[in-house]
Amino acid sequence: MRKVASFGIFRKYLFLFLFFLLLLPLTVNADRICVDPAYWTGSRSIGNGITASGGWDGIEDNGFQINWEISYDSNSKKYTYTYTFSGKSGTVLSKDLSHWILEVTNPSDASDFTINTLEYPAFSEGPAEFTSNQENPGMQGNIYGIKWETNQLTFSFDTAKRPVWGDFYAKDGKDCEWTYAYNTGFGNEPTLGGDFTNWIPTPDGDCVVPVPSTLLLLGSGLLGFGLLGRRR
Repeated sequence: MRKVASFGIFRKYLFLFLFFLLLLPLTVNADRICVDPAYWTGSRSIGNGITASGGWDGIEDNGFQINWEISYDSNSKKYTYTYTFSGKSGTVLSKDLSHWILEVTNPSDASDFTINTLEYPAFSEGPAEFTSNQENPGMQGNIYGIKWETNQLTFSFDTAKRPVWGDFYAKDGKDCEWTYAYNTGFGNEPTLGGDFTNWIPTPDGDCVVPVPSTLLLLGSGLLGFGLLGRRR
């Protein structure tokens, strides 16, 4: 009787663990990783997820920093994204911003975004594919995104697309100085369970919520408990 009961417990926990494992492929096969709401407000700067050159490299200048704030309106079912550029720790940028490109869903349409920024009511280009060339020196590959060509430092828009970890690129107006900045993970996709410091939140149409490592430990623990019970 004891062996039958132990086997029953084992089967119960094994079933739970296998059910948990079946959920993992849904996560692994997704293209993009959702940004946890805990990170809807944040920043990246030199030495913390940002690579920059020239007048933004942090050597004898104020460096470079991008700040973001994201909120969700349950009535309109839209997210509001606000990005602000500055020198490190909120100081003034040593070189003016000429243009910047934010990665978005590919494909995507201009009608997917409602611009809130009062000055320059619309982005200058995109959504479109942008390449590394003389206009975008130092860009680490191509990027599908929306481009603002302006020296203002705060940008805001509404969209139904939820936050995922993605890329951006920014440049100063004087080509001869090669002043530009981008996230250090540019061109690479983050991995589940990894560190997302090398990316920033960007709007995308679909993504997967990362599985907390605590659930993995729980699943392993349940299986181990079941095996121990069966052995006894």
